[in-house]
Amino acid sequence: MSGIVRRSGVVLAIAAMAVSHAAAESTVIVSLAGEAFEGPPTFELLIGDRVVGSGTLQHAIETETDGRLFTKPRPSAFLEEFLFQVPDAVLLPDKEIAIVLTNDKFSERAGQGEDGIFDRNLFVDFIRVNGLELTSADIDLTREGVVQHLSYQAGMLPIYEAGQRAVARPPAQGWPEPVTPVSSVSLGMTAAVPVMASVPVKASWTLPALAKAPR
Repeated sequence: MSGIVRRSGVVLAIAAMAVSHAAAESTVIVSLAGEAFEGPPTFELLIGDRVVGSGTLQHAIETETDGRLFTKPRPSAFLEEFLFQVPDAVLLPDKEIAIVLTNDKFSERAGQGEDGIFDRNLFVDFIRVNGLELTSADIDLTREGVVQHLSYQAGMLPIYEAGQRAVARPPAQGWPEPVTPVSSVSLGMTAAVPVMASVPVKASWTLPALAKAPR
């Protein structure tokens, strides 16, 4: 099911796969910031090698006009949170969760902009699974399964290129179970549309973290 929940003036976009009435759903929330270049960055959320959702950043900093994220006094102002509801049959206890940049674009123009670099990038703040939060320090950046060691930017893990993955590995006991089984989303949700479980779901931006204090 998919729909929009409005609470206290905040728009919360929720994406979910259709499940049976008795099935439980896990909640995965990702907190990201981005740099835009001729369009905002987009991403996919994977569980194992299965794409379960995608999103587009709405508040990414424009590198052509506003410069780079990590030179700004409060990069956390650009954070956005995306919420996905995933059937427990998909989020198995031993499955890794990954974020990938799907529309990388780069240009170098000497003497232009803030540093001559125009780029689409993602920066991962955290991945939260059923209340268990893994911060950027707990997440690995990999390429073809090999861990890459890049400098954090304002405390966030950067994804600079297509082919890189920000990977959250489950704890030894597996991912926590959802607190309460969920069969549908209420709270005034409108325009609910069933989505076939085999089709990846899309999430639009949720809860832009403009009011959060710096981390």
